[in-house]
Parts: sequence; structure tokens; C-alpha cells
Amino acid sequence: MNVLAHIYLSGDSDKIIIGNYIGDYVKGRDYLNYPDLVRKGIILHRNIDGFTDRHPVVHRSKIFFSKKYHKYSGVITDIIYDTDGEEVELPKVLSIEVSDDLDDYEKDEFISDEISNITGFCHKGFTTSPEINLI
Repeated sequence: MNVLAHIYLSGDSDKIIIGNYIGDYVKGRDYLNYPDLVRKGIILHRNIDGFTDRHPVVHRSKIFFSKKYHKYSGVITDIIYDTDGEEVELPKVLSIEVSDDLDDYEKDEFISDEISNITGFCHKGFTTSPEINLI
């Protein structure tokens, strides 16, 4: 559903739609390497995500899940929203090797991308930890 919302909110420009679609995969200032309308789509994607992440309903959801999942409540909230509450089978344990050469932001981005690649869901809003055990 997340992708459909991003595309819907892009308007009629194919280039803005493309930028909004690839927004999760363009890191940091790399968006500056794209043509103007694609760049606008990437920025739009970040603004939509920022709005959603700061929304009071999302904030309350994270608080609700923090009682059980603590700092991983953002990941759980993302999964619930991505699946619309449908039951999905996710791995109980994930092992992800992370280079020590990365700073904390890069580690979080790398782990987020790996979780997305493994599970098919986008995950943001968690901190790096040597061991992630959600269940």
C-alpha cells in the first residue's frame, strides 16, 4: 500500500512518479545526481515519509508497541501498516553482517535495506543494535 500511496500523491508527472517510487533507495545527497523532476519526486517521497512518521496516529502506534518491542516499535508499526493488519510470516531471527567502516546513520540505513530485502517490507525508525530480537 505504501508504494501506491506514494504514486497516487505524485500527480501526473511520470518523472516525479519515478522519483517518488525510488525514494527509499536514494540515500543522503545522492538525489542531487538525478534530473530535476525525478529529484522533486525523491524529495516528495521524503516529505511524505516525514509527514507520516510525525503523524500523531503513528506516534501513538509506536508508543503502544513500545511496551512490548521497546526501541523496535517503529519496525513493528511499519510492518503493521505495510500489511494492513493481514497475518504475515516473518523471520523470527535475522542475522545481518554490518561493516565497522559505516557510521551509525549508514548502519541504520544498511540494516533497514537488508530487512526490506529479506522480508519485502520497508523498515525505518529503529536504532542499530548488535542483536535484534523482535519476538
